[in-house]
Amino acid sequence: MTSRADIDVRPIDESEFADWSRAMNIGFLREPTLGEDLLEARRAQFVPGRTVGAFDDGRCVATFRSFAQELTVAAGRPSRPTRSPTSPSPRPTAGAAC
Repeated sequence: MTSRADIDVRPIDESEFADWSRAMNIGFLREPTLGEDLLEARRAQFVPGRTVGAFDDGRCVATFRSFAQELTVAAGRPSRPTRSPTSPSPRPTAGAAC
């Protein structure tokens, strides 16, 4: 049985992007296969350090990504840089209770 300690959550590298994208599709109940055109369009948005995967036995089981954004905090004050979350997509792991 998988425990939380067995799940490796970390930023992905370029070589893991296709697997990460498949996991995201599965999490959003889409077909897991990706055409090269869609994969390349998504890859254009890949930012190292902002694309995170959770791995169970080497399999990407959850995704998360953030992108740079500016947040206005009050009128007349400078905006602040923020990270906006997107692409959260968990899926069952070997230890998930059904």
